[in-house]
Amino acid sequence: MFKALILICSLYTQPKCVEIHDTLKPEGYATERECGARLGEMMVQIRPRIYYPHTMHMQCKEVGTKT
Repeated sequence: MFKALILICSLYTQPKCVEIHDTLKPEGYATERECGARLGEMMVQIRPRIYYPHTMHMQCKEVGTKT
């Protein structure tokens, strides 16, 4: 499973960095491709709401046990 995660950091906000987690499917996605698609959707919703300058890091974090 892959969980969608976005980290946004800015010098002008408190706290300096914020983690944004997917609320539509918090348990994660079966494939990294599905997770990546969701990250794109999340970015469309987030970008108009954040102030520049900032940095963003998007990640599909693999969770669960490997067999």
